[in-house]
Amino acid sequence: MRLNPGLIWTIMRLRLKRVMADRANLIWLVAMPLVFSFIMGELMGNWSSGSSPQFTFIVYGAANGGEQLAEILAPLEDHEDFALVVRDTTASRASIRALLEESRVSGALLVGDGFADSLAAGLTPTVDFFHDSERGSSQRIRGAFEPVFAAAAVRISAQQLVDPAAAADDPGKATAFDVARYDSLVAAPRVRLDAEVLGRSREANLLLTDSRQHSGPSYTLMFILMFLLMGAKDLVQEQKQRTLDRLRLSWASTGDLVLGFFLSGMIVGAFQAVLLLGMNAAIFGIDYGPSPACLVLVMLLFVAVSSAAGLLLGTLSRSGGQADGLGMVLGLGLPALGGLWWPLEIVPPFMQSIGRALPTGQAITIFHDMIGRGWGIAESAPMLLGLTAWLVVLLALAVVFFRRAVNP
Repeated sequence: MRLNPGLIWTIMRLRLKRVMADRANLIWLVAMPLVFSFIMGELMGNWSSGSSPQFTFIVYGAANGGEQLAEILAPLEDHEDFALVVRDTTASRASIRALLEESRVSGALLVGDGFADSLAAGLTPTVDFFHDSERGSSQRIRGAFEPVFAAAAVRISAQQLVDPAAAADDPGKATAFDVARYDSLVAAPRVRLDAEVLGRSREANLLLTDSRQHSGPSYTLMFILMFLLMGAKDLVQEQKQRTLDRLRLSWASTGDLVLGFFLSGMIVGAFQAVLLLGMNAAIFGIDYGPSPACLVLVMLLFVAVSSAAGLLLGTLSRSGGQADGLGMVLGLGLPALGGLWWPLEIVPPFMQSIGRALPTGQAITIFHDMIGRGWGIAESAPMLLGLTAWLVVLLALAVVFFRRAVNP
């Protein structure tokens, strides 16, 4: 099959003219992505550890805890993830649950009456810890509090073994508590636990410090996909007006037509990508990482996938309304599932797996890794290959159905 470059360029030029002739398209190309990036960036706030705490961990009944409770809470003061609020007054379980359900606090500790007295008497008092297992902020508090509490509980138990009066007759008792010796054993225990974190986590060197580092790229990707999918109606209109038939009579091959429509979508998407990523960098100060080559590659692949998807949708649709409807559903559904509306890191694991199998999830994951980890092409290769696979499949399907559309 021999291609006709002049005819391909003519098809591209005609489609680009149609896109630019509708001034409403400029709103969807530029204005709306920037507005969404700004609004969602403001709503999600600052993720920097150096910013003011975003969550609250409240302690009720602190007056019942005495020095032992103060010792437990000391490592949690001025924590980078949450604000520790200590109150001497107590509260009911029902009121604490209401605070959690209303998201007014992310964690709460209730110290009952007689906590300090029970410890002094050798008894085993309890404290009640409240958290929400489905909230990331609550899990951060739990992750910080439980190790501190466990270490303090072991230390308090060890101190109970100190009894100078009984030490001479009871080998299980000591005459004094050697704080330095205890701390050294805690710091260098005889048995160590070697734990490996699988998957993405806060401790996995993913350092996104500002929500705009997510919202800027994500809404750029979303509106590129949406615009090129919604452009499928142009192809339907070409079929209805029998423009494709006239092009076929001018000896245009299927390859000429496919490349004309596909490359025109590539130009629109690339223009939108350069403009939006540049404006996000200039307005919001987003640094896309140390690998410009990876940035260019991921955007070219995603734009190509979006253009191929729009081409395929245009060949499958029977009317402009159907193309618009399907384009809107896919243009909103794929970003939602792929983590463009919110980070994939906050959804359940099975949803993360679904998201990262989609081109939207693969593209935003690469952006997160470039910005938050400083990754380049080599480290992002699996996701880049995933986008390449989507491109091959969608473009192949588009060619098959396009051929059927122009050769009924």
